[in-house]
Amino acid sequence: MQNSQLPPSETRYDDLIGVVSVNLPEGENLNALAARMAIYDPTRFEAVALRVFIQHLPVVTLYAIDKQMQQQTDEKGKLLVHKFKMEMSFEELFSKFKNLNFTLVTGQHPIENMEVINL
Repeated sequence: MQNSQLPPSETRYDDLIGVVSVNLPEGENLNALAARMAIYDPTRFEAVALRVFIQHLPVVTLYAIDKQMQQQTDEKGKLLVHKFKMEMSFEELFSKFKNLNFTLVTGQHPIENMEVINL
């Protein structure tokens, strides 16, 4: 991912915050995956974000640019997106990823300054 921009941290949940990275299966891309999950036309929409909220079951929200509407807007810098929201099982969610990695921190100490000293 070149020149990727991270979204701001979610601040409503203040116990721990972190960053997540996901690898999709070989040959897969977010738009193709999103089109199958949300059942949309990938020539009209382009997935730009995937949000996962877990309380009891995962709720996946996909945000996809509406290419037709985007071409018609005069507002520079605005991304006109549709939101596709769906609940799914953990098994179904994790089956979409090759692997998933995340680190959560308290935010009280810079993680880049950590040095593991286990013997």
